[in-house]
Amino acid sequence: MKKFFLSFSFFVFAFNLSQAQESLIFNYDEVGNQLERNYECIGCGSNNPGPDLSTPENLRAYPNPTSGIVTIDWVGEYKDKVSYILVTSVNNSFSKFFYVPQNTQSYTLDLTGQHAGVYIVGYYLNQPGVYFTRKIIKL
Repeated sequence: MKKFFLSFSFFVFAFNLSQAQESLIFNYDEVGNQLERNYECIGCGSNNPGPDLSTPENLRAYPNPTSGIVTIDWVGEYKDKVSYILVTSVNNSFSKFFYVPQNTQSYTLDLTGQHAGVYIVGYYLNQPGVYFTRKIIKL
């Protein structure tokens, strides 16, 4: 019985290793900001990375870090593509949701009365399921 269990375990382990697997590849700049996130398929027979899922430079939140007022804007190719914004603290003590009217390219958010910590700005585009995020640090 013990021999059968070991043989079966080895077979399951070897079978799982033979399957194609995806891994994420992250690239960062020298201060630790994420520049890009790509998928790579291991065992697919192709070394082509997947789509770039990094947040574009045209979706901004500044100043960062901040002590209160934050400007959230979207310019360039995203000028008319952002449909709503969601700002949430990582501990869920703060959440602000707002729709973006047509021809609007920025929003001013006041975090003055909020606790220090990390806040996430979600830019939701007018394409279903497409969104990008930015991290804001409140001092």
